[in-house]
Amino acid sequence: MNYAGICITLLLTLSVSLTVMIHNKRKQETYLAKQTNFEEIKTTVTRDILAENLEAVTKAESQLGEMKKELVEQREKRMTLQTEANHLDEEKEQCYEEAKQAADTLGALEAEKGIASKQFEKEKEEWSKTIASLKEEASQRSKVCGYIMKTSEDGRKLCGIPAEAAAEPKQEEPKAGDTEKAAAEPKQEEPKAGDT
Repeated sequence: MNYAGICITLLLTLSVSLTVMIHNKRKQETYLAKQTNFEEIKTTVTRDILAENLEAVTKAESQLGEMKKELVEQREKRMTLQTEANHLDEEKEQCYEEAKQAADTLGALEAEKGIASKQFEKEKEEWSKTIASLKEEASQRSKVCGYIMKTSEDGRKLCGIPAEAAAEPKQEEPKAGDTEKAAAEPKQEEPKAGDT
């Protein structure tokens, strides 16, 4: 009986130990299942976050590419505008130079105009005096007109003798001695009238 008690004790101990071991293994299995489930959830979440991050990175890279293109376009535009601005600056400087030259030329022309105006005024005064003296001389009867025949048409025009005054001497009858003198006078005097 001893032998049977030992066997039963051993069997009971073995059964209890197997039960405890099975219980521990189940507990460990449950723990590992929970941990695996947690790791799977964690991996899924990480995968989702990684996918979102990859999508954000792709979006950011595309935006960066677009921004680089825009930057290149803006640089080209800036270079074009800078070239135009330099060209406009050169034109502006050229215009300033031309304006300065025009102002200098205008100043010189104004000075010449002033000198010419003064000279013109002097000459105008001289010519006015000359015209006045010539008018005065023209208004006075020439001494030659006393010697010109009043019947000569050219003589009347030069001396301003009216046609009626020229006709009056014809109406008077000249004396015989006067006729000879009158005939001699025009012959002598005509060359004088032609000289003037």
